[in-house]
Parts: sequence; C-alpha cells; structure tokens
Amino acid sequence: NHGSLSFPAFSIAISRHKVEVEAREIAMSILNAIEYSLVATGRLLSRRNVMVLGSRGAIGGQIVTSLYGRSVHPARQIVGVDLKVKTPTQAHVEATSWQEVDQPVRRRTDLVIGVTGESVLRGDDLAEWLCEGERGEIVFASGSTKTSEFTDLAEWLDALLKEESPRINGRAARITVTELTDAISARCLGHRYIFDLAGVDRMSGFNQRRSVVFLANMMPVNFMFYGVATEVIDEVLAQLTSCSLGLHERARNGEDLPRMLQAVDREIDVLGQPLVNGAKSVSNARE
Repeated sequence: NHGSLSFPAFSIAISRHKVEVEAREIAMSILNAIEYSLVATGRLLSRRNVMVLGSRGAIGGQIVTSLYGRSVHPARQIVGVDLKVKTPTQAHVEATSWQEVDQPVRRRTDLVIGVTGESVLRGDDLAEWLCEGERGEIVFASGSTKTSEFTDLAEWLDALLKEESPRINGRAARITVTELTDAISARCLGHRYIFDLAGVDRMSGFNQRRSVVFLANMMPVNFMFYGVATEVIDEVLAQLTSCSLGLHERARNGEDLPRMLQAVDREIDVLGQPLVNGAKSVSNARE
C-alpha cells in the first residue's frame, strides 16, 4: 500500500556465507544424523532411494550434491522435488511434486528428506506408498528448522489412529507404534508406525506389512545431535553482528537509508555499504 517498508532493513539471509558455507555444513549435519539413525537399525544410507523435497534450495541442493558421494547408483537413487524445477536435470530424476514423479520411482522410494519448511506430502501420497510401495519401510527426515515439514502426514496418521477400524485405500489396516531406539545409547531416534494391511479380496487376511519411520519425531533431524558446528555458527553470528552495527552506524551518521530490504553480498556489503557495479562484499573478500 505504501511502496516501502517503515524502516530500512539489512539481511544476511542470502549472503554467500549463508547459502554456500553454512548451507553445505547444514546439509552434512542432516545426512550425518540420518546415517547414524539408519546404521543404528542395521541399514545403510548408501542403499536408500532418496527423495529430497526442496532439492533446488541452498540446503537441498547441497544435500543432493553430498548424496552423489554417498549413494551406490546416484542417478537411479536420487530424486529431487522442487517447485523451481522447470527443466529437469539429466543427472537424476527431478519433478515439481511427489505426484509428478513417475509411479515406479515413487514406489521404490524409501527415504524422504524434507527441507522446504512447508508440508508438501499429503496423506493420500503415503497411503499410495503403503499399498503399492516396493520397499518394506520408508523413512522421513526433516532438515527444516520449522516443524511444519510433515504436518499433513501427521494429521492423516492421527486421524487414522483414532478410527476403530482404520482403512487405507479401502483395505483394512492394523497399526502398531513403537519407538526407534539406538541399542547402544538407548537414545530414542524417532517412532516407527507398522502397518499390517489386509488383502484386497478380504479373504487373505493381513498379509502385507509396511513400516513408516519418522526420525526425531518430525523435528529437525540434525538437532538430535549437535546440529551445525559452533565454528560455522560463530561466523554467521559475526556476519549478523557486523551487519547490525553497520546499519546502526549509518543511521547514527544521518545517512538517508532507503526504506527497503537490502541483502548482504547483493546490494550491500557486510557493513551495510552499497555495492557498486558488482563489487565484492567485505564478507566475501574476507572468506
């Protein structure tokens, strides 16, 4: 309505340090936490068929890159899902949503890493996997600092557990919930939902079993351990502090700052000075 913000604002959210250095370390901490949890249950990250939700983002892109060094057959095992996918890469499968991924690929997926900050998957998506999936177990891990990565799935599961005679896509289901525990440390790594599904003809009994694991109970998986090392976070906080001091200093000197959001390494340097003709930021030069 007014064409500007009420006050000038500086941001480090898309600084090179945030989107390159920190994002890379966050991605590593997420994968390390997932790998630890998988190994604790006798499974390997290298053999998982992984779908990365938010694969074109700073953290998601780093996760995909790291998975190439950790997967046996990356081109077949890695799937990226992101609204930014206009032209899919030729290196691995990409789509704009779970539904747009080819059905055979969806059916063999057994690890989903979400870093979108929003609930992308629906209950119907999980129901399809439970009834048609090729794998015995699927693991969900959130790498987002928000708690909304899998809220739709959580609501669908809660509603299903409240039913006296739950059915999934018309098939009767028995659901058991157990803790996923590290045998050595006794740490709870998440919860496993075990689904015993009845046959379509209703005469074959509960003849199909599938498991769904939510690591860290849908909280950020790397927060189960140490998150991102202090060494990196200190650098982020130093950049934030420098930016704040730069804003304060320029305002105190009476400079006429634009009432808009200005980004470090894009419009301003780390001290809030305007970047001219693509000049390097002070923060970038120091790195």
